[in-house]
Amino acid sequence: MGAPSETYVDPSIAANSGTGTIGDPYGDLQYALDTMTRDATNGDRINIKSGTAEILTGTISLASYGGPTSTAGLIFQGYDSVAGDGGIGVLDGNGGNFTCCTNTTAHFHKHMRFTNTGSAVCVRLGFYCKMVECEADNSTGGGIDLTGNFNAAIKCYVHNVGGVGIEGGMIHGCYIANGTNKVTNAISLDAPGLAAFNIINIDGSSNGITAGNPDFAIGNSVLSSAGTGYGIDAIGGFTFAHMRNNLVEGFSGTGGKGFLMSGDTWGLDYSGAFNNFTNYSGAADDILIDDNETLVASPFAKTGSLPTDFTSASFWSDLYAYFAPVDTGNVYSGFPVGSNQTKGAVGQPVGGGAGGGLLRVNMNGNVFG
Repeated sequence: MGAPSETYVDPSIAANSGTGTIGDPYGDLQYALDTMTRDATNGDRINIKSGTAEILTGTISLASYGGPTSTAGLIFQGYDSVAGDGGIGVLDGNGGNFTCCTNTTAHFHKHMRFTNTGSAVCVRLGFYCKMVECEADNSTGGGIDLTGNFNAAIKCYVHNVGGVGIEGGMIHGCYIANGTNKVTNAISLDAPGLAAFNIINIDGSSNGITAGNPDFAIGNSVLSSAGTGYGIDAIGGFTFAHMRNNLVEGFSGTGGKGFLMSGDTWGLDYSGAFNNFTNYSGAADDILIDDNETLVASPFAKTGSLPTDFTSASFWSDLYAYFAPVDTGNVYSGFPVGSNQTKGAVGQPVGGGAGGGLLRVNMNGNVFG
C-alpha cells in the first residue's frame, strides 16, 4: 500500500466545479465525492481548505464514491495552503439535525472541525476509523461517536455538546469541556475500551468517564465545578473495569462522587480524589487495590486560563499549564515501578510530549509511554 491519492476541495468556491487539483480544487465536498474516481489500491486523502466552512445540506454520502477499506481508506484533512500544514477544515451541519459525516469502515479525519449539527451527533464513524486533532462542537446530540471496533480518537477537542462527548474504544489525550450544552457523559467506553490521559472539564450533573467490561481508565484528569454527577464510574453489572492513576476534583454538589464503583471492578489503584461530596463510593474486588488517596489540596496548577480557540498555536500548551501536576499526596504517574515512579499528581502531557505520544497498555493495566 502506497501513499493515498491527493484531492483538494475549497469550500469558498461553493460550486460544483473544479478538477480536484491544488490549483483547481473542487468547490464542494459532496461534488468531489460524486465526481472523483476512488483509488481502490491506496485510498484517498481529500484536503479541505480552511477559512470557509463547508455548509452541508445533509450527511456526507459515499454512495457514488464507494466504500473505504482497511487497505484503501478515505481521509478528510484540513489544510491552509499545502496538504498537511495543520489548517483546520470545517464541516458545518447548518443546524439541520443531521450528522456531518457517518461511515462504518476505514474513514480517517485529521485537522477537521465538525459543528452545528442540531440534535444529531457531530460525527459518527465505525470499524478501523480514527480521528486525530479534530474538533466537534455545538450539538445537543453528542460529539464524536466511534462505536465500532479498532477505532480511536486522539488529541481531539469536544465542547458545547449534549449527550456523550466521545464514545468509542480508544480515547487518548483528548479534551472534553462543557459549554451552553452539557454532556451527560464526557467519555463512554465501548468494550474493550481505553480512556487514557484525557482532560475533562465539566459542571452540573455531567459525568466524566463511564467504563464497562473490559475497559481501562488510566491517567485521566477530571475537573468539575460543584458537580452532582461522578468523575469515573465502573458501570453496574458484571464488569471488569480497571481504573488507575486518575485524578478527580470538584464533584462537591449534593450526591457528587469522585469514583463510583457500581460493578465488579478489577481494581482502582494509585488514584486521587479532591473536594468531592463523596470521594470513593462502592467497592472493588481487586486485591491489588492500593494507594488511593483523598487529597488535601487541588492536584492541578490552574495556571493561566483554559483555552477555547482550537486554531491557536498555544491551545494544548495552555491546557497543559492549567492541568499541570502539583506535588500533593502520593499519587503516581505511569505504572508505579522503576523510572516511571513519580510522586505527585498524574501529569499532562504524557507519552512523547504535548500529549501527542501513543500509549501501550497490557491486560494487567501496565502503562508504557
